Amino acid sequence: MTLVYDPSIEEEYRKEQAAKADEEARAIVPLQPASLWSRVLQDGTFKKVNGIGMVLQGMNYHLMLSASEWMQLTEEIKVAIRQLGADEQN
Repeated sequence: MTLVYDPSIEEEYRKEQAAKADEEARAIVPLQPASLWSRVLQDGTFKKVNGIGMVLQGMNYHLMLSASEWMQLTEEIKVAIRQLGADEQN
């Protein structure tokens, strides 16, 4: 078999090769995760909400807060546990 150079198809060949390289590069870039399972809440998932923050949702709840509000809530939960004595064994 003999390959013959044909200048009339050179540009088309270059475009095809560039498209093939782009497709291969995209194929090896991993997809971004859409959500994360909670380790504490059995059916809970965390999802990033662009421009807002994050949502924690499950079968019967849906909580959407900004990153700052999540941090404040974390601290408030700790305070509530201490003030209610909820960490004491009864």
